[in-house]
Amino acid sequence: FAHRTGNRKEAATDARHALRVIDAELPDERDLEESVIQVLEPIVRQDGDIPSVVALLERKLRMTSDRAAKQALRLDQAALLESADDRTASIAILERAFIELPQSIEVAERLGSAARHSDRASLAASAFARAARLAEDEHRPAKAIEMHGLAAEAAIALDDRTRSERHDR
Repeated sequence: FAHRTGNRKEAATDARHALRVIDAELPDERDLEESVIQVLEPIVRQDGDIPSVVALLERKLRMTSDRAAKQALRLDQAALLESADDRTASIAILERAFIELPQSIEVAERLGSAARHSDRASLAASAFARAARLAEDEHRPAKAIEMHGLAAEAAIALDDRTRSERHDR
């Protein structure tokens, strides 16, 4: 009711309470949980409450089995955390996505970029190398070349000549 009348604060409070009730007493009510999230998510996004948005996206992740949806949700979480200058949490989310979605070039590339900007050259090299292999498998030569170049740069930062030469084609 508060949502329909435009009382955002009350609607957010009611929705959070509804989620607690669902968790405690109705854990199998996915449709109800989705409805509550639909009310709460735009409110917390507009309020800039990044931890709450990330938590709601985590709930959505648990409710879906669609790989594309999972990828979009993980990348959204990472972007939100990055926008809040929480690179450590953003990288942690991307690392989870890297494990959950091992065939995603986009996840591997985003993890590599985030790791590179956080001076984690070993992680960057690994992520870019995976992205390069995946791009090759998908017959995307321009992307493969780009990712091999980034993997080589990360390997050079590690002073790993063998690894850098493997990607320097």
